Amino acid sequence: MASTLPLVCDLRADLARRPTMTELFHRGYNPRTLPPEFTTWFDFVAAEGDATALEAECLGRFRDWFVMLATTRMTKSFKMVLLRVLLDNDAVFSGMPIPELAAKCREFLVAHEFLRRDIADAATGQPVEMSPRKWESSWRKFPISTTAMPCYDAIDLAWAISSCCTARTCSARSVATAIVSPSSVMNSTSYPLPSSCTSTTVPMSPAARP
Repeated sequence: MASTLPLVCDLRADLARRPTMTELFHRGYNPRTLPPEFTTWFDFVAAEGDATALEAECLGRFRDWFVMLATTRMTKSFKMVLLRVLLDNDAVFSGMPIPELAAKCREFLVAHEFLRRDIADAATGQPVEMSPRKWESSWRKFPISTTAMPCYDAIDLAWAISSCCTARTCSARSVATAIVSPSSVMNSTSYPLPSSCTSTTVPMSPAARP
């Protein structure tokens, strides 16, 4: 299938590999301008023949989550900051204590030159002061309680993110496809919730992933 995006072809030729979404974005490409037959970037990658068999399997099993990720309403950055902080702390599998997760998300927002406006006072432009407990309570309500995370024990969800950022792939053995119930996090101590999986397999440790 011939590429429907000339920029992808040009960059593929320059790099001698399939470009990542991040690489395209930094060259001025808006991922939302994909041809309408492709709901997500990963559908496009698969259609172009650039997905490995393992990546195609991952997309097939978790496509609904990827579609949610690509199409969720984003009036503020909180959902993506939540995912970014989990990834930065290698906690997508193990989860994080919610007080720590909420605090790190606030630290990320405050430190980000552009995204800090999402928690800024309209009059001063400075981040709104809030006690750690109040911030945690607010963060539990949104985005934590409204952001479902797929539960899995071997397919590495980080493949989706790393496909945008690096050439990293993942290893796979078996898959649990339960979805964490958003309401279950309101009284929980950590997020995501590995105990909500139907599988009893312990998720792969970071060291076990290539």
